[in-house]
Amino acid sequence: MDIAHFGDLEMVSRILESTRERYGFGDISARHGIFFAAFGQNYLDEVIENLAASPGVKELEENPECRLFVITSEGAVHSACPPSVQTIRVGSISDWPDSERLSNRFYKWGLPLLFPNIGASIYLDADIVVVAGAAKLVGLFEATEREGFIVNRHPRRRSWKEEYSRILFRARQADTAKLRKHFDHLEQIGVPLDMPVCQNKMLARKHGSTFDRLSLLTLGQIHRFSERDQLGFMAARHAFGSEPSIKEEGVYLYKDCGRIDERTLCFASIPFKRGTYRKSWNVERAIGAIFRLYDRLSYEAFRLFRLGRIHERYGSRSR
Repeated sequence: MDIAHFGDLEMVSRILESTRERYGFGDISARHGIFFAAFGQNYLDEVIENLAASPGVKELEENPECRLFVITSEGAVHSACPPSVQTIRVGSISDWPDSERLSNRFYKWGLPLLFPNIGASIYLDADIVVVAGAAKLVGLFEATEREGFIVNRHPRRRSWKEEYSRILFRARQADTAKLRKHFDHLEQIGVPLDMPVCQNKMLARKHGSTFDRLSLLTLGQIHRFSERDQLGFMAARHAFGSEPSIKEEGVYLYKDCGRIDERTLCFASIPFKRGTYRKSWNVERAIGAIFRLYDRLSYEAFRLFRLGRIHERYGSRSR
């Protein structure tokens, strides 16, 4: 596939290289690294609170092969991190759109290219809590070293077009014109509707693998089109020609539905009752089911409203 439409990949590579040299990321080495990219005070506070409450993080203090990092802006203020967590403060990114969300996307997808001397990394969104002990985390890293790239399937999105509609419905994209261009791009390159939609809340990657190219292609999509990395990741996977290891929700990561695999579970996103994530799975899943039902009904009402408007506008012309 011609990847000329994926944005200026040479420019994105230069941005990554200059950022790596500016902050000396190449000097940071470890076999394993867990990363958060928290831009914005609320996100940073949430990350620090979750890290401080996590028993798994405390256990990692005794594991010299795994390091934890929080990447944030230079002016951010936070309380003391757990001793095992290193804070990396960064400024604006040259030639990259200046926004907190897009700064997050840059580090989220650029980790394998920014930190070449870390063997494997796990990126986590700000609302993710480490619920596993060190043994399960090591197991996930070992699986990542074997498989190259591990990510979770989105439990509710059936196609990229449904993801696009949800973004519009929830007004999650400031620049709708760019989002529309992204939609046209995915149609133009023929991204199949049955391609699995991924959550991207957890990205486990082996650094220096062939999947580094997949991360670069995704960054090219974000730089050219929009901050919605679910869409960019699908286009990148289509062009890359090889899928990462896509796990069902509940394997390694639990958000709000699906069957929990207790043998592998490492992370959870439970915003409703902070601090009770280890004892209240059933309650949280019930709350999640209610929210999902509301979400579905609201979306269907929105879809029918749009169809009605389209029929009202164009239906009479066809007669």
